[in-house]
Amino acid sequence: MSKKEGEILRKAIRDAGMTVQQFAEMMGYSGRTTLNYQFLKDRLDFEIKEKAAEILNTDVQTLFERMTNDQGADSEKEALRDLVETQKSLIRYQNEFITAQLIRNEAFESVILARMAEIEIATVPSRKGATLDAVLDEAESDVQEKIREIRDRLKLPS
Repeated sequence: MSKKEGEILRKAIRDAGMTVQQFAEMMGYSGRTTLNYQFLKDRLDFEIKEKAAEILNTDVQTLFERMTNDQGADSEKEALRDLVETQKSLIRYQNEFITAQLIRNEAFESVILARMAEIEIATVPSRKGATLDAVLDEAESDVQEKIREIRDRLKLPS
């Protein structure tokens, strides 16, 4: 999004240390209203640009070259904004993927524990007659203990 020529003129007036009222009088306007209207324009008439450059003791090209510089800066800002949005999007997808993986891992753990408990009940003599829920509770307790052990080793918060 580029700056309007009117905005560039307003900034040039301020940079020159003049008030809008002073500049308006030098341009031949009776008050600031007409000049304020010019500030709102995207493109100024060439005559206005010429007279403004003369009053500001510069040439039209130098006065309005800021416009092309600002357009370059604006395009850089736009590119940076796009990069930030892309990064936010990637982080959102990454978080969704991590969440999906955690859910998958938890489901996988539950299924594996259930299958292991069934096998243990069927094959380990000391487990004969034990309920599946009791074996699963014990397995879950072992898993939680292992998680705490790993967290402690990695110095992660509990």
